[in-house]
Amino acid sequence: MTPMRKPILRTFALRRAGLGGRACRDPRSGETACSTGQAVDPVEAIAATIRHLSAISVSVSSAVTEQAAVTRDMSANMHVAARGVETVRRTVDGIAEAAGDVDRSVQKVSSAARALA
Repeated sequence: MTPMRKPILRTFALRRAGLGGRACRDPRSGETACSTGQAVDPVEAIAATIRHLSAISVSVSSAVTEQAAVTRDMSANMHVAARGVETVRRTVDGIAEAAGDVDRSVQKVSSAARALA
């Protein structure tokens, strides 16, 4: 950790613990004079913040994992639907071809019947 960040984190921890940074200064000398209890409170506040951030991180990770699973399911369903559409298209093409065959056969029968009449 860079030397610049240590005072920033210490100040943040003191403010978070409600100490503001002045509570650890001797009003006569201006020197730092924190008791062990005053030092523990900010550390506990930092630890609580880290635990909170960790819980948020776990929630986000869980949501991303769930979203990825839903996306995979949607993709698989789209592939199944596309195969179904292709099957229907081939079936309709087959029906159209069969209808054309029937039409040609009806025309032949009709011509043959006229020829016999």
